[in-house]
Amino acid sequence: MTAEIRIARSTHMSLKRAAYHEAGHAVARAALGKPSIRVEISDDGHGMTHGTNQEGELRGQYAVWDEIVYGLAGSYAEARAAKVSTASVLLTHGYQDWQQIQPAIDWLINNGYAESNRAAHLRAEAHTRELIRERWAGIECIAAALLEHRSLNGEQIDNLLKMDSATGARSSVARSK
Repeated sequence: MTAEIRIARSTHMSLKRAAYHEAGHAVARAALGKPSIRVEISDDGHGMTHGTNQEGELRGQYAVWDEIVYGLAGSYAEARAAKVSTASVLLTHGYQDWQQIQPAIDWLINNGYAESNRAAHLRAEAHTRELIRERWAGIECIAAALLEHRSLNGEQIDNLLKMDSATGARSSVARSK
């Protein structure tokens, strides 16, 4: 295999992983009632999901659990698409997401909604896996569109998810204990 082919394959895999990662975030936001404004991936394999300015206004434990699920959804979708362990994604590409959810987990522990860091992570992991499994078709749809266009606005995301029959009604996956 020539160096050019290896680089092209590596670049495609980086873009695919970024597309699934950001699609996971976008679909989780939609499922949890927090629409995305824009989702994008760049040619270097990085991505960003832009939401509303509501992130700082978490009220109550369920909103915090939902925020954690949203934060983990990108890494879980990326791991499923790449057929690698979630831990390997969280320790590399998803490390920033991991760091961003830790204050929310600390809040849950400090306010008595989670017994420990491990208990909170296990609960969040279960809910995130459930969301990713239930909404996989929507994630694939958004990821394919991101690979083609590199950027999607909120209206495009909503339209793609409406076309996907797996979306269904809004359900908060974090409400069960």
